[in-house]
Amino acid sequence: MICRLSILVISFFSLFPSILFALTLVSSGQQQAIIWISQNAGSGEEWAAREIQNYIYQISEAQLPIERFSRSNSQLKYISICPIGSHLSNPELTQDDLDFFSDPGTDQEGYIVRSQPEIISIIASNDTGLIYGSYALIESILTQLTSLISTDLDFLIPKATVIELDLINLQQTPFYPIRATLEIMEPDWLVRHRLNMSGGEGVWSGTGNDDGLGTAFKYVRGFDTYQDDPPLRREERIQSLGNRFQLLKARGVEPYLFMYVTGEATQALINQRPDLFEPPVFYGGSRDGISYRPFCWTNPDFLQLAGQLVQEIVRTYPDLAGFHLRAWGYETRACNCPKCGDRSAVGQQNLWNLFFTIIEAARNIRTNFKFYLSGYNQSWLRDPDGAYASQLPLSTIFSKKWGYDGEPVADPKVPLALLDRLGKSGHHLIVLSHDVEEVMPLWMIEGDLFVEGVRKFGTDQPKKGLGGFTVQGASVGLGPIDQILSAKINFDPNTDHFQLLKDYLANGYGSQISPNIMSAIRINTWVMSSYFSDYAGSSSITGDYGKGSAMFATRFWDIIGTSAVQDILSIPSLKQAIYARDRLVNLTEQQKQATDYIKMSVTDIPNTTSQKRRQALLDTMEIFEMWLNFFSCRQNLVQAIVMGYTPAIEPEAIQSHIQKANEYNDAMQINISQIRDYVPVFGYSRPTIVSSLTEKLKEEATWLKQFPVQTIIRELKEKPEEKTDLVITEPHNHPNPFRQRTTFVYELSRYADQVKILIYSASGRLLQRLDGFAGRRGYNETVWDGRDQQGRILPNGVYFYTISAEDNSITKSEKHRHKAYGRLAILR
Repeated sequence: MICRLSILVISFFSLFPSILFALTLVSSGQQQAIIWISQNAGSGEEWAAREIQNYIYQISEAQLPIERFSRSNSQLKYISICPIGSHLSNPELTQDDLDFFSDPGTDQEGYIVRSQPEIISIIASNDTGLIYGSYALIESILTQLTSLISTDLDFLIPKATVIELDLINLQQTPFYPIRATLEIMEPDWLVRHRLNMSGGEGVWSGTGNDDGLGTAFKYVRGFDTYQDDPPLRREERIQSLGNRFQLLKARGVEPYLFMYVTGEATQALINQRPDLFEPPVFYGGSRDGISYRPFCWTNPDFLQLAGQLVQEIVRTYPDLAGFHLRAWGYETRACNCPKCGDRSAVGQQNLWNLFFTIIEAARNIRTNFKFYLSGYNQSWLRDPDGAYASQLPLSTIFSKKWGYDGEPVADPKVPLALLDRLGKSGHHLIVLSHDVEEVMPLWMIEGDLFVEGVRKFGTDQPKKGLGGFTVQGASVGLGPIDQILSAKINFDPNTDHFQLLKDYLANGYGSQISPNIMSAIRINTWVMSSYFSDYAGSSSITGDYGKGSAMFATRFWDIIGTSAVQDILSIPSLKQAIYARDRLVNLTEQQKQATDYIKMSVTDIPNTTSQKRRQALLDTMEIFEMWLNFFSCRQNLVQAIVMGYTPAIEPEAIQSHIQKANEYNDAMQINISQIRDYVPVFGYSRPTIVSSLTEKLKEEATWLKQFPVQTIIRELKEKPEEKTDLVITEPHNHPNPFRQRTTFVYELSRYADQVKILIYSASGRLLQRLDGFAGRRGYNETVWDGRDQQGRILPNGVYFYTISAEDNSITKSEKHRHKAYGRLAILR
């Protein structure tokens, strides 16, 4: 059965014979066409027509009128553009067109844009498809006027008094069904770039303090006694969100309200309903910096209140598409009482029960309400066999971060088994790509990495279960390049991203310097990706020298300052120092090439370049130069280590490299002061960012000036080049005896790929296995709740445990050496 379709038609008077196949929309600055929409056009159809009218006006200052016609009771929706004075007729559809819209595999956002000698038609099955088709038409006009191969609606709009359009025949549908952002972005930008999901609406501070279910009372007018916000502030938020959701929905973008489950509760709720809570849990990241009061997940009164709150939210926002429910780390604010079970099997079951309570409550109000679950099958929402996922509503959305934790790599590392399982259950997995945390508050372009990663999953048809990728890229500097590119690749992975980059830069900076800019940013992409893969062997911030940023949320602040240079100057062997030096030499040479390209571009920047684009290029130059100074600084520090192994070396020779490192440090401070636009990470202002970065660099410089270089003069025999033995020291647990939970504490001589803690009964029976986590060099700790593998509370008594650390680079027979033993007692 053919679905109901929409068509937008543009009609116009052609100044040239139709045999030339050119349709004239504007001539000598005067409109020559009429945009026709249905007499009963909805807001989406009206918006599509107005966008065509708006862009044509921006180009030519001619305004095409919008007229209405009575559409026959057909299966199609359409917008037409026809000549002034010509007869409006329904578009001619082929059997292929009808098959396109009736094909169950065709996304409902697909469209056809077709021109005939005296009519242009935009045909779609719904308003969203009409809007997308209208933008495709506008981009075709821009392509013809600019002579560029690739265009985007964010390009600089050309000026023209004549708009003639060659014949068009486009039939397009989105490749991925879910094209999302987790940032709060302008609805108009989202729809222009064919995004259809905004997954991080509402408050999302990333703390669990104010962005969870426990503080979601602020989104509704009721529950007055449980509110921390004053009524006026609450009403302003409700009105603002309601208006935004309405606008997003009108643009074909589905808004999802974000909530940690559960996050901390409002103080008012804690005061009014202490019966819903268990005793405080100590956590330094809590609202008061000491502890939080967790909800008792098994308390039926709490579950009832959660359901009531959820239903009131759904009623308050009729245009809200769904909830983004996230369970993650301490932000979940778990309860560790024996009934709730914290992260044990019992705790996981209780948390799933809470999720299903929320889902059922919402769907009792609106049966088509949707859900997006993040943090699935991690430390929370454990679901090893997919039993819980199979019980969720069809088309539930799940997500996984790009790589391990969003690091700048070309492999998203999406488990195929997970995709297959979710796909068979009728669900979707989206991959979260975002700004590169490692460089924040700076930014970098990673378009090449994104495209290579996306295309690993094919370009002919979507892999079952894979819903799509989120838009990525910073909103400052040249970051919008990544935003545009990732949106287009999500819509069509076959998009020529090289051409898109080239044309974007040519449009903004002119064809003379755009090749140099493109070379610079692409070189820098691979330089930064390479550096963060192992920190060039010069840092042990993530566990050991040679260990990269994956799985660790580091930022630029973490790789500068006193502790950072102390770490570099503590490289334990000549072999490691030589490796680090050679890596940094290579990275420095490549970054210099990128910096030279960008400096040439700045020197030759055209006078016609807009101030915004000029500033973006100037910031790029300062950032690239700063990284060049950074690598040069670190290279000199590592060279000082290498020279320390040289026989009869004079301290002055080593000191000269320390001094050079400080000169590069000074240069970095100048670069930082010159950068105008930073990524506002943590909500920091530019003055806060500049002062904090500069202060850390000054501390680093002061420490280096006082550094006694003789301490790194050593004989080779003092520091053997063999890898340090993996040794576990100081193993113990506290408290011991314990009642509800204990913390295992141990130190590792170097990074371990896996640490495993096994708890045994006095008779030697294995009771619990704690594993699946790596160990850092130095201090480590792991918490245990006193339960066995089935989630049962263990009785009073004496138990034994082993802590073992494994290194995948050594033989299996050697692993027994890296084990420590201990004894503990439970006294409830």
